[in-house]
Amino acid sequence: MCIRDREGIYDIYRETLQFPSEPMRMWMSSPWFDDEHFWRDFYMPTRIEKKIPLFAIIPKNAETLPFERENPTSLRQTRMTQGNDFTSDILLYGGRHIAVISFDEMTALVIDSRPLYDTLLFIFRSHWDALSAPH
Repeated sequence: MCIRDREGIYDIYRETLQFPSEPMRMWMSSPWFDDEHFWRDFYMPTRIEKKIPLFAIIPKNAETLPFERENPTSLRQTRMTQGNDFTSDILLYGGRHIAVISFDEMTALVIDSRPLYDTLLFIFRSHWDALSAPH
């Protein structure tokens, strides 16, 4: 499924909230994307209320350091990578869903495939394990 607008991308994130038993994993380019209100006032509180943990790999920069400090209250763990190499996000959720999202272009692709999910989950875990935990 291909999405080409902001509301469609928000629908993807709303869909992630339908899988409370499955942690989400994400390569994240920016913590707030384009609308901090959506994330702080709706998405994060709902994700926390539904007890859906997020494991995110994020670039280490001035924008993400304060974001990381909120981990304990956000049901989130992050690992930081050097540089700003992420220009899009990859989100693994629901045990079989993959979303590739570009907020710069307001474009997203959603794939429903257990084999592709498992492959990306393996790559995510390898990347996660290669990064040092925050102190």
